[in-house]
Amino acid sequence: MDISAKSQEQRVGIIDIGSNSVRLVIYDVACGLWHTLFNEKAACGLGKSLRETGMLDKQGMAAAEQAIQRFITIANAYQAKPLYAVATEAVRSATDGQAFVDYLSVTHNISVDVISGEEEGYYSALGVTTVMPNASGICADLGGSSLELIALTAYGIGERVTLPCGVLSLSSFSSPKQAENYLEQHLQRITIDVPRDKTLYAVGGSWRSLARYHQKTTNYPLDQAHYYRLSTEQLLPTLQHLQKMAGEPHKKLAGVSKARTALMPNAALVMAMLTQQYGLKHVIFSGYGLREGYLTEQLPNLPEKTAHSPLKGEISAYTLARNSATVDAVALQTWLSPLFPTMQPERLEAACLLSNIAMFESSDHRAFLAFQAILHAPFATLPHEERAFLALAIFVRYAGKHEPMITTAALSLLSPEDVNIALKLGLALRLAKTITGRQDDLLEYAPIKCITGKKLIIDFIQPQQIMGNETIAQRLESLQKAL
Repeated sequence: MDISAKSQEQRVGIIDIGSNSVRLVIYDVACGLWHTLFNEKAACGLGKSLRETGMLDKQGMAAAEQAIQRFITIANAYQAKPLYAVATEAVRSATDGQAFVDYLSVTHNISVDVISGEEEGYYSALGVTTVMPNASGICADLGGSSLELIALTAYGIGERVTLPCGVLSLSSFSSPKQAENYLEQHLQRITIDVPRDKTLYAVGGSWRSLARYHQKTTNYPLDQAHYYRLSTEQLLPTLQHLQKMAGEPHKKLAGVSKARTALMPNAALVMAMLTQQYGLKHVIFSGYGLREGYLTEQLPNLPEKTAHSPLKGEISAYTLARNSATVDAVALQTWLSPLFPTMQPERLEAACLLSNIAMFESSDHRAFLAFQAILHAPFATLPHEERAFLALAIFVRYAGKHEPMITTAALSLLSPEDVNIALKLGLALRLAKTITGRQDDLLEYAPIKCITGKKLIIDFIQPQQIMGNETIAQRLESLQKAL
């Protein structure tokens, strides 16, 4: 981990003035990625009456101004500089949208960037691809007043369109059937070439609520909407159930806020129709989109403008923020590589970077605390299965074994093969840390000499420099048995 990253930190804020809500997010930008420090939303409904009147909702404007005034005060207290503000479909389409922006500029001294539909789609897709660099399919950002569809290909962000089909827009119809017909008419007018893997990357608060609702009703082991991956076949019963709720009295939905509940039938309708039109096979929910894409474009020291991977930067910044002891990831990874020749280098590197995460915790609780921290950390770049693998490996690194009663959440997401590999990796990390007293650069004095059959031999080059002890012998034996 690069300790100089601490001096490269930058704190920035962004106010997102959307059709349904106004949100402030403050980020620490370090190690090549943004990391959320503060996140607050106000449900204002600026675009509630847009389809009928062509103007911003009066009550929504009052609520939005109050929220923006509060957010500016909070951002100043955090010393977030610069503080950006962006406005989307409701403000750009309303006849009084520019007047509202001018009023905010004069009254609250804030410059609002009213972005076009094409820009909105681009930024949303950029936010997704920054944390999922290999994303390929169609990115769909569902807001209050608009729906952005963007093709993601091996060559980057492709064609994009904006439709006036947000969840608030669809709610303005007197019957669910009218909303469905309106959406169908717009979707039939556009075509986007979707790559063969047929994956939908779902961006937007309503779809994140849909993901959380599905997790709650299926007893999914993680409470993480971001990077939640499902087949459309798995999701279809939930979409059908939510669509049937349209026009009925609003019921409490598990994992969904009261403000979002009324919008869920329309969110389900849009996803179901997109799935049908494009023959989509999988859905991946993203907690990152417009705001993060906008920052990626504005700031010079973010992932696609730096040499290292987003995951490495993210883990480095996370461990730095937790005051974890530094790790010589290169030395540790080099030492481990002969034991795991077929493991993806990024996976091995991530495990090395996280290997000291609980160093300063009580020795009786390190394994459990490390496991929980990794399983639930706000990592944007880790699929759920990958964070489960890393959590299990680091648990074993501290505990010396895996305990199914504690690690159930991870075990339920992994194949037996990955469980076995995580056990071996954890034991290998445990041995390395024991040999060196957690000073990884000392591994040069104890290279792995050979691995033959069940025999693992470590060659202590200079015993007087790093003398073996009984604990090392015990942990070497444990690793040999696992291998």
